[in-house]
Amino acid sequence: MRLCSEGRERHIYYKEEKMRIAIIDSGVDKNNNHLKKLDIQGCSLRVCDGCIEKKDEFSDILGHGTAIFYLINKFTKSDYIYNFKVFFDDMDFKMTELNQILDYIYSNYNFDIINISLGAIYPENLNSLENICKNFYYNKKTIIIAAFENYGAISYPAACNYVLGVSAENHAGNAISLQKGVVNLIGREKYYRVPWVNPEYNIVKGNSFLCAEATGFICKQLKYNSNLFSELNDIFKINSFTDEALWLKTAKRAAVFPFNKEIHSIAANEEMLAFEVVKYYHIRQSGIINKKISQFLPHVKNDKIIENIDCADYNNIDFMILGHCEEVSKMTGIDYKNTIISECSKRNINVYSFDKVDRRYNKVYTPDFSSKNVIHRYGKMYMIRQPIICIIGTSSSQGKYTLQLYFRKRLLETGYRVGQLGTEPESMLFGMDATFPLGYNSPIDLNYTEMLLAVNQMLHKISSKDPELIITGSQAGLLPIDQSNIKYATIRHQIFFQGICPDVIVLCINPYDNMEIIGKTIMTAEGMTNGKVIGIVCFAMDVDYSWRGAYGNRVHITDIKIKTLKSEIYLRFGIEMYMIDKSSELDLLLRHIIDYLAE
Repeated sequence: MRLCSEGRERHIYYKEEKMRIAIIDSGVDKNNNHLKKLDIQGCSLRVCDGCIEKKDEFSDILGHGTAIFYLINKFTKSDYIYNFKVFFDDMDFKMTELNQILDYIYSNYNFDIINISLGAIYPENLNSLENICKNFYYNKKTIIIAAFENYGAISYPAACNYVLGVSAENHAGNAISLQKGVVNLIGREKYYRVPWVNPEYNIVKGNSFLCAEATGFICKQLKYNSNLFSELNDIFKINSFTDEALWLKTAKRAAVFPFNKEIHSIAANEEMLAFEVVKYYHIRQSGIINKKISQFLPHVKNDKIIENIDCADYNNIDFMILGHCEEVSKMTGIDYKNTIISECSKRNINVYSFDKVDRRYNKVYTPDFSSKNVIHRYGKMYMIRQPIICIIGTSSSQGKYTLQLYFRKRLLETGYRVGQLGTEPESMLFGMDATFPLGYNSPIDLNYTEMLLAVNQMLHKISSKDPELIITGSQAGLLPIDQSNIKYATIRHQIFFQGICPDVIVLCINPYDNMEIIGKTIMTAEGMTNGKVIGIVCFAMDVDYSWRGAYGNRVHITDIKIKTLKSEIYLRFGIEMYMIDKSSELDLLLRHIIDYLAE
């Protein structure tokens, strides 16, 4: 960069300086009539037994590299171009080999730009690939430009940070544009007439060829825009959803209010928490004050006393778990949410709130998600390489979340690395990786398209932690129970399920569900995704259809009905049924899932 005598930056004029550009592709056909007069440089790099074998011969037999070289030469004019042939008999390529080839180029060459028109949607050694791309950018000031795959998915290295990913978008302008996000260089999809191998000329289109044009665009920017690297530094800072509850990782003691449905899973599974719950509180009007939890919830082995929130002790706790307060506030006329948060704020106590809270309370965390947290990527979806288990149901209140917790507990005990996306607001309290609360009073503020992208984004974040499998589950039923009112619609749950796109599906049912509903749910679940329903879990409570009719009390399902249901379900659907209250049966189901995924 030249400076004038006053120290101000002069107009950059690099026309006489040649950019050094590398192409990683299938080589070049130097005998093509349109290229014969050009001085074409290059070599071939092949990975053999873990080592790089270099040869001077780089003749293209596929055509792709010839086209890319022609376009880059056309759009950059007189710049220096060097070709690395890495494709030989076909365009198939192992991404692990790309890491080795990039390492070799890093150690032996210096380039301003590297053009890569290849990629993978399920990359191996992604962290290694990210690191080498970062080293090129920071240590050598080399800009890597890579094409996304043509069908619309996220692919690598285009999606790597410190790489400019190129994609053709129909709404883009004719000129290439540079922008922040996962997709950095976009242009309108177009046809190119290029030299080829067989035939000698070809008409092509796709991200690979737009990538060549984008390389020409960045080449010009490097020559004439002295601020390019500053602009790229900003472009590579992608906004993402961050976990604000960092204090949760070190918290030791918590109190809970109110003692409602969402809190029952905490009381029933305290051994899965990384902290101690020292107090459970509820309102005096509830009729359960001074009772043991095990008295109120007979199936829960927890003898802690439910105490009156009016006498709450805020001493010796790290944080307050504040569940949904709307109902207890209606019952008493007291704004418990803001009252308790105010008390905690006075004492510098953190709050984990299930409901949205006024952000002036800076020590409150709510597991919400809004459009500002969705990373812009033109609808491109991350392909998740780990198998995903999703638990769905025919209705609400069937133990779907209990089943997710049970699977988590048993898999962790067995030594599996488990990733998990919860749909209950308390999910992160159990150490799950992310929470997407879809149920009662959901804080999720997204349209349907954003919801798909957000769920996929969360799964990608979980996948990047390298678990062996991922567990999640929906809420309510997958299908509406009635068409008479919009309140029965299950669109949000269907969109969440489609965003998950599971490999294995477990269906929860009620003992009184008719076979038609079960069958429709199975067909819908398998039709919406590539997943397979391989187990049905039955809730233990049946309806007493005696003189009370359909509004009768809940009773435990009889052994006779269990046997009948298991037989009928297997005969109709070829799927085994398991009881949710029998751990031995759930262990069999989990073993079946593991064996299925191992096939």
